[in-house]
Parts: sequence; C-alpha cells; structure tokens
Amino acid sequence: PSDLAYDTDYRIAVASTSNSSLYDYSDYFTIMEQPILIVTPPSQTVGSPSDATIFTVTSNIDWTVSEISDWLTAIKTNATTLTVEYEENTEEDSRSAEITVSGNGVSPQTVTVEQVGTNVIGIGDVLENSIIVVFPNPVSEKFYIKTDSDINYDIQISIISNAGKLLYSDKIDELLANDIIEIDISNYAPGVYFLQLHNTESIKIKKIIKQ
Repeated sequence: PSDLAYDTDYRIAVASTSNSSLYDYSDYFTIMEQPILIVTPPSQTVGSPSDATIFTVTSNIDWTVSEISDWLTAIKTNATTLTVEYEENTEEDSRSAEITVSGNGVSPQTVTVEQVGTNVIGIGDVLENSIIVVFPNPVSEKFYIKTDSDINYDIQISIISNAGKLLYSDKIDELLANDIIEIDISNYAPGVYFLQLHNTESIKIKKIIKQ
C-alpha cells in the first residue's frame, strides 16, 4: 500500500476464517527506504594556489570518504557537505586526484579534483588568483564583496548553510576591481555560512559569520 511509511514496524496477520485452529500466523516487518548516494559535481578544476572546495552529497545513509593523495585532504564536514582542502601546485603540469564516497547498500561514488599547474593561464586562474574581500565579517545585516582585479566573465555567487543547503544564488556578468556587491542576509539565523564565487573552472569559498 502506498500509505505505508519507511522505517516503520508493521504487523501482518493471516488466519483461517472458518477455523482459527487450522491456520493462524502473524509476524512483524519493516519497510526500508532504498539507500541513495549522490555526489555533485562529478569533477572540479581548481587553480594552482592552495585553497578549498566543496562537493554536495545527497544521501539517506551514513557515508564515509577516502582518498589516496599527498596534496589534498577530503573531509566529511556534515551529512551533506564534502570539503576538499588542497595544497599549492608549484609544478608546471596539472595533477588530479580521485575521492571515493562510500556507504552500505550503495555503489561507491568517485569524484575528481584536477589542479592546474603554474603554466596554465585561463579564466579560472583569474578568479583563483584574485583577492576576494568580504566585509564586514562577522555581519548582522548586509555584507559586501570586492576584488583587487578585474574578472571579466560570468561568476555564480552562492550562499550555503552550514548544513549544506543552498540559500542564495545569483549570476553576475563580471566583477571589476572598483565594483562592490551588496548582499543582504538580515533574515538569516545567526551561525556559519559559506559564500561561493565560482565558474565552470574554479571556485572561491569564504566563511561568513552571521551575528
């Protein structure tokens, strides 16, 4: 029946309608929800300087993360967020690492982080190498974003809660050195939030403290 709930105990009983002594059976059962595990995006390209990036995990089971790399560390931040911290790549060539997310009853999910080398110059590096300033921080109502260099391409601005929920999303055509972007979070509850500025090649993350 469609009205039965997951993870709930039910009792089934079968009995003879003519003579209960001939057949009478009962037992308990539990309807288990099918386990799911999805990690997005499947891959990310980051710049050569040391920094951090995040992946979003959608799952109804407990999951673990593992990686074999000497230049990055994958951390389970909470039930929906996988944080990857990586060191500076001082070599000219790019490098990549695989991260595996696993859980009982599901196939392991593998995502990839590729870090460009020092000889790669592209739009991702412009964002990655820019100094992004967020002020005031901590913030009670509005905060502002500015950069030290011109970023002449689309940038997606997002705010993620500490639980991994997307709360704000906007796209700007460019971010110039003289520009100041204002964002109002006066209706947000006090706590920790993550500001993301990203494009298809790179991502910048800043922690915001809401008072």
